[in-house]
Amino acid sequence: MKRVLPFVLLLAAPPAFSQGFSASLVAGYTTPGSLPHQAVGVTDLRLAGGFSWGASADWFFSPRFGVEASWARQQSALQVATAQGRADMFDVNVDQFQGSFLFQLGGQEARIRPFLAAGVGVALFSAQDLQDESKLSFAVGGGLRFMPTPRAGARLQVRYTPIHLNDSSSDFCDPFGFCGSWQHQLELTGGVVVRF
Repeated sequence: MKRVLPFVLLLAAPPAFSQGFSASLVAGYTTPGSLPHQAVGVTDLRLAGGFSWGASADWFFSPRFGVEASWARQQSALQVATAQGRADMFDVNVDQFQGSFLFQLGGQEARIRPFLAAGVGVALFSAQDLQDESKLSFAVGGGLRFMPTPRAGARLQVRYTPIHLNDSSSDFCDPFGFCGSWQHQLELTGGVVVRF
């Protein structure tokens, strides 16, 4: 019995490192992003803004510094505009998988803590009847965490998410290269946070 008691106490007490783990579910809006266009009669070409949602898990290895793995999906469409009007050419889903470094401001016991984030990852473009393509993506942003209880709270954030299309010098513009070098958008989301 004396040998079992330390293991029972160890399992009953939450490990110290787990105090820095949390998971978030977020939803919001991603702004439209203009794309270069060369065609005669085309006045605008862009990836449409739309609803976005995602999830993330982070670990703070100190009171201020942490790392995060995240996934975000944007429902969008490739839109073309002429003098006669605007139309969607095809629907596009953009999934971003990223790893980020986080920096928190404020005191460790504060209920509201601002944070900054910078990350890198992959953006996956997918559409019906088209082959999926992956592109290098980045993210820089920040936000606020509001933790009214030690275990649950809310998160608001804004992220600038440039995607390296790497297609501006190509002889053939593929459907997800959009004949451009970069895609620039802002992502505005909010959601819930659960701390473990």
